[in-house]
Amino acid sequence: MKTLFSKTLFAALLVCLTCLSAIAAEAPEKAEASFTARELWRAFQDNMETAEQELIGKTVQIHGIVVDTGMSIYLTPNVKLSDTANGTIYVNCVLPRSDTVLLSDFSKGERVTMSGRVYRFSATNSSVVVKQSQRVKE
Repeated sequence: MKTLFSKTLFAALLVCLTCLSAIAAEAPEKAEASFTARELWRAFQDNMETAEQELIGKTVQIHGIVVDTGMSIYLTPNVKLSDTANGTIYVNCVLPRSDTVLLSDFSKGERVTMSGRVYRFSATNSSVVVKQSQRVKE
């Protein structure tokens, strides 16, 4: 009887720990700084080395206007931000693959706030890539 109780208690403990770790994994990181799309891009333009040291890997909020949405060549959904509806793309916000259905929630010309982890500056596209992006409810 004591063995059965111990096994049941152990199983219940495992279930609780699994649930807690799943909840913790879904909690978004708090943004360390807030930028407009152009300000974030400008930080890399002004001093690439400093921007890489201070921003790569950091979670930030980005305020901008949606220029385009779509899928990357890696099949990840992305939202491209600028300071005007037809402007230069300053930030490419890459969403998790599981959020592909959310792309229809973004409209060209819409003002949005996104949160995500700064990944790198893409010299090819001359834009800042921000991964694990999500829309911030305003």
